[in-house]
Amino acid sequence: MSSVVAYLSKHPGYRLFRHELELYRDTWKWFRGRVDVPTGARLLPYPAGRVQMVGMLSAVMSVEMVCVHLLLPVGTIRLLALVISLWGLAFMWAALASERVYPSYVTDDELVVGGPSGTDTELSLTVPIQASKDTFFWQRSVPVAVTRVRFYSGSAKGQRLL
Repeated sequence: MSSVVAYLSKHPGYRLFRHELELYRDTWKWFRGRVDVPTGARLLPYPAGRVQMVGMLSAVMSVEMVCVHLLLPVGTIRLLALVISLWGLAFMWAALASERVYPSYVTDDELVVGGPSGTDTELSLTVPIQASKDTFFWQRSVPVAVTRVRFYSGSAKGQRLL
């Protein structure tokens, strides 16, 4: 039985299913106001307009659902189109929520470029570099010396670069 589970866990469909379940778990965390950052870390800003874009797409998809509902004949096809559209809305908001639950941040000695998949690579620097969060041109940036950078590369878990 364990060999069957091990075989299925390598299948791309399984990884996709697990990733989607994690997205919905992150949506629940976002609703509850949880953010995965250590205490004392300074959050880096989110890309501007992301929530507005998802909101606009949600409005367009809602109009599309009504139009498709009126155009399709009554029956299974209409119901299937509605379910797929609702899943698309939920998935889009879940992806945004996952970005908000795992933000990028700067600590006293580390820059973490996070995201929905977390981080899997740590880059240790021999010489500290200055990192500061993004600011508007009229604001003064506050640089912080960092000696480690963590980010998601999609490679083997726990890889450590020196």
